[in-house]
Amino acid sequence: ARDEARRPIAFYATAITYKGIMDLHGWSAEGEAIRQAFRTFDVGAMTAAVTDEMVDAIAIAGTPESCRAQLARYDGLLDHALLYPPTFGTRSDRVRENYRLIRETFGPAANP
Repeated sequence: ARDEARRPIAFYATAITYKGIMDLHGWSAEGEAIRQAFRTFDVGAMTAAVTDEMVDAIAIAGTPESCRAQLARYDGLLDHALLYPPTFGTRSDRVRENYRLIRETFGPAANP
């Protein structure tokens, strides 16, 4: 799950719009490495440049229990969270599986 989360982080980091956010967090070098790799569409290098720290700060990824705990860090900060699975470089069957897992973990049936 954490490796899957690296791909959309890398994809978003290619946009110059997100450069300020990358710089703010001290990820300027990582952002530049991602943008450089994107120029040749080297998805492997793009995702390799996404650090564990970046995944921890940006994504929610892991087992259902750890994802619940990660989402809880936003309690009181958000009205609602938009949860969606990684799609960039992810097989469609895995995207569907991740949607199912999100529904099972965070949907109404999981939170009666």
